[in-house]
Amino acid sequence: FDISVEGETTYIGSGRVTGTVQDQFSMSEYNGDIRVASTTDSWGRWWLTEGGEWEVIEPANHITILESDDAGTLEEISHLGGIAEGERIWSARFVGDMAYLVTFRNMDPLWTIDLSDPENPTILGELEVPGVSTYIHPLSNGDLLTIGMPGGENGLGLDWSHTQISMFNLSDLTAPSLADTQQLSPGYMDGDCT
Repeated sequence: FDISVEGETTYIGSGRVTGTVQDQFSMSEYNGDIRVASTTDSWGRWWLTEGGEWEVIEPANHITILESDDAGTLEEISHLGGIAEGERIWSARFVGDMAYLVTFRNMDPLWTIDLSDPENPTILGELEVPGVSTYIHPLSNGDLLTIGMPGGENGLGLDWSHTQISMFNLSDLTAPSLADTQQLSPGYMDGDCT
């Protein structure tokens, strides 16, 4: 949709990608290209059965880049699949020529993906840390701040009773690192319920 004229919304075109989109941060327009992070699986789709039996589709994650043609159709110009198979995207963020994904099953990988060549997206790096980030925020120095939940006992599952804030150093996109993390406990756990 073109919303460049105040008070007007004009349909321009549409396209399709495989899977479901987590939230508004999983889509981005940049230099005329539409970038989409999506997950394919049976998440919440009870009707996916085979011969009366449940068909379990293991999650797979994708980055798809679409470009508009003259007819207004968004055509796929590239697809990067096979990202963290068996996990789902919990958060995504597109910043300039980069995409950042957090996937989760038991560990929380942060993925750095180079989109500078829209026809050839490339995974640059991955970092696994316990827990999961549900929101990614780019910082002015190029690093990332994330908000989520810490890992549960023995690094498995999630500790839903706490919030975790993490800062990731992206000075080397091929080897992102965890710069710092802070867990916040709810007020009722501090013994003061007033």
